[in-house]
Amino acid sequence: DGLRIAYARSPKGLFGDQRPPRRQVTGLWTAALDRSGQAALTRGPSDNMPSWSVDGRVAFLRQGRRASEIWVVRCSMRG
Repeated sequence: DGLRIAYARSPKGLFGDQRPPRRQVTGLWTAALDRSGQAALTRGPSDNMPSWSVDGRVAFLRQGRRASEIWVVRCSMRG
């Protein structure tokens, strides 16, 4: 709809020298472009690369130990 974004949230320090906070929430999130209405789509630390489909669902890559899989979730957040 052009009013929301989907993004992957990772703990600070994941790619740097800092240690991550103990309770950092990871996974996929959505938010309105004005930064209001943030909502978690997933809580998995291995979920990344979200992409909107034309029907409002979000497809993403979930990395497993042996293989990666494409998952799709419905987004109930209204923009």
